[in-house]
Amino acid sequence: MNKIAEKLVNWQIRKNIIKAEDRPAYVFAYETLLLRIMNFLIAVAVGLLMKNLLGVLVFLAAYIPLRTYAGGYHARNSLNCTILSTIMIIIVAFVTKLSFVMDTPGGVPVFFVLGIVCYAGILIMSPVADENKPLSDDEIKKYGKRAYMIGTAEAAVAAVCLWAGQPEVAAVLILVLVIMAFMLLLGIFNNKRLQGEPHK
Repeated sequence: MNKIAEKLVNWQIRKNIIKAEDRPAYVFAYETLLLRIMNFLIAVAVGLLMKNLLGVLVFLAAYIPLRTYAGGYHARNSLNCTILSTIMIIIVAFVTKLSFVMDTPGGVPVFFVLGIVCYAGILIMSPVADENKPLSDDEIKKYGKRAYMIGTAEAAVAAVCLWAGQPEVAAVLILVLVIMAFMLLLGIFNNKRLQGEPHK
């Protein structure tokens, strides 16, 4: 990804599209964009292979905006990010495909309570900064409000889907809240660990 990004930026510099002094910023931006595109294509491939493309797409549509503003743990490098993202998508595609989870006696109430607990946790913890994505005081306020709005909207849609007899969609949205709450907790624990380490 870095080599492709560098080639794109070098070409733009030769064509006088961007300035040479802006090279590092553009390389980082292109590398990030390419990584996101690759992760999306992997997610689509997983969805197709596991015959649950709709569940994966609904998950991504709900998870990405909430993740953007709620924050949480970030992998230390691109390879780890791709591996973790792929594992997460496989879990999502597998779990949301198990319709019997919602059909079993008590399945819906358990999912509903789990969703409420994780939603509350997201509101309390968001946003969580990371070493790879630090936040200023202004960003903490702004991101916190947006995470609250997005999380509330998704929790409300999940509740409506349960009430309207659409447990599959509700399961995906609740899983978004569960994974997001886990990422926030992981981010908090990782930040505390880094604070406890001696400075090099």
